[in-house]
Amino acid sequence: MQPEAENTRTIQETNALVRTLVETETIIGQAFWLGGTIERFYQSDLGHAYFNLVDSDFSIRCMVPNAAHGKIDFPLSNDMMVDVYGTLGVFEKRAEVQIEVEKMRLVDKGTAQFDPDVIAELKRKGIWPREKQDLPNTIQNIALITSKNSKGLNDFFEAYRDYKGMAHVQHIDSLVQGAQAPQMLQRAIQRANEENKADVIALVRGGGRHEDFSAYNDMRVVEAIC
Repeated sequence: MQPEAENTRTIQETNALVRTLVETETIIGQAFWLGGTIERFYQSDLGHAYFNLVDSDFSIRCMVPNAAHGKIDFPLSNDMMVDVYGTLGVFEKRAEVQIEVEKMRLVDKGTAQFDPDVIAELKRKGIWPREKQDLPNTIQNIALITSKNSKGLNDFFEAYRDYKGMAHVQHIDSLVQGAQAPQMLQRAIQRANEENKADVIALVRGGGRHEDFSAYNDMRVVEAIC
């Protein structure tokens, strides 16, 4: 009895098969709108932009080719809430499903801005507008303030490794949403400043809805930053 021939494929062949299966489905090939928050944004030397589009529980990779930037009338950055229009594709080298973006629209221009009432109160107290400080030429120590259970913590370290960062990172645990978050964030910022070891402080959380960022509009947090 002849032994059964093994069915073998290379990684390249397997990834190509995944791409074919995804991109030949008629319904998948149709462009559609999808909304979420931008995370892990970066732009390549060729001008293509890449980011994760996330909601409270899920994420998907997006790629904006250089040629599509002319259809986007605002600069892209992390924590923006946006709608993207595009088709599903596969980055074959990693068999990674992604949205190939054709155009975008900004959902909430205030996502990464302070509450106007907070700004008014800061102006009344004379601590806003604040003169921007330049980043130090050499960053050797970073104080990272975020929840130990947050997606933002993992995203920070993944992105930092991708950029081959060499600084020491001290994690200071804090809730990032909920009733206790503002006080904990305030104390974490004060601790980082009092210890005076960090060259910069990174205040980090994952994506979410606009209301999920309310702790950062709390006067205690804003005053600790200013």
